[in-house]
Amino acid sequence: MTAPVLAQDTLHNVDAPTLNLNEDGVALQGYDPVLYHIADRARPGREALALEHEGATYYFSTRATQTIFRNNPERYAPAYGGWCAFGLAMDAEAFDGWSPGKYAIDPETFKVIDGKLHLFYNANGFNALEAWNKDEAHHQARADSLWHVLTAETP
Repeated sequence: MTAPVLAQDTLHNVDAPTLNLNEDGVALQGYDPVLYHIADRARPGREALALEHEGATYYFSTRATQTIFRNNPERYAPAYGGWCAFGLAMDAEAFDGWSPGKYAIDPETFKVIDGKLHLFYNANGFNALEAWNKDEAHHQARADSLWHVLTAETP
């Protein structure tokens, strides 16, 4: 099942850039993208070990993780440009007053699915990863569909 195509004016933060970056152009709020995959943990990287990839700057905690990323950046770059995966999958009818779109993330709330890093909102008493886990296959299909509508890219 895929998400219906929505009019872009009904989407949250639709005009935000494709990549979720801070004001300095840093992805993942400075967290090391490789450690999510190889250590199943979130850890801040260091500015001294920065690397640019397709318009985003990534920070790494060690030279080893920086090298791993440099050798295969597509594997370690986050899905959906680093935006909240559940935000893209959200069913507006189920979440009164909310609409699907690009939502901020908590870099420590994540899940690696089929080798891709998915990030989630986790604040104000709402953990989007918990909501995602209730029907992951459905949410994945909706998020993939909406991401394609927004970017013409496959996540």
